[in-house]
Amino acid sequence: MFFSDFSDIPRLIKSTHTTIFAIAPDTALDLPHPLEIAPLPGKSTITIDQIRELTKLSQAKQTTERFIIIRHAEQLGPESANALLKLLEEPGNNYHFVLLTLEPYALLPTILSRASLFIPHTQNSLSKKPLVSEQTITLAKRLLSATPANLPSLADEIAKIKDGSRQAALAATATAIELAYKSYFATKNPRFLKRIPKLILLHRNLKANGNLKLHIVADLC
Repeated sequence: MFFSDFSDIPRLIKSTHTTIFAIAPDTALDLPHPLEIAPLPGKSTITIDQIRELTKLSQAKQTTERFIIIRHAEQLGPESANALLKLLEEPGNNYHFVLLTLEPYALLPTILSRASLFIPHTQNSLSKKPLVSEQTITLAKRLLSATPANLPSLADEIAKIKDGSRQAALAATATAIELAYKSYFATKNPRFLKRIPKLILLHRNLKANGNLKLHIVADLC
């Protein structure tokens, strides 16, 4: 779903138990006394201990609305994402969970299915280029169109990128997911939609420090 006015965000949050906003994770939200979590300093992921603490806090009965904001939600690790999913499956009364991320499609599909996803409406948003480097866009297009025959050579090429092959692969995969969604909505070609679950799986495995070359080949075949 699209929204045009950021001032509508509090109303959208209150309309359901769980919302995901594809906006900058540090966006200020006008909500009363929110509880916020984000990756701890020096950590690359939101840890399962943070979600466990959140689970304990959310077990308390609330007679008024309570807002829980998860910033940089794309940095949920595999364990913390699954723990959060269990929490979202049975949210307590009056609790509202809000996930902020610029990479909503990097989240578990099961989390996406439990939430209402809101994307800012911008003019020509489907044709707007992703806000990444040309190198990342080129790699993303190649990941999107790769065949089983050329995946091994593409994986070798990405693995040889100096100073951050994993980050380059993650950025290219996230961009490929964005391009796949935009291409589907623009053309209604189902092949783009079929590619998305494989790209999400690849992104999740790369974030979990899985073998880069192995997963590019295995996950996208």
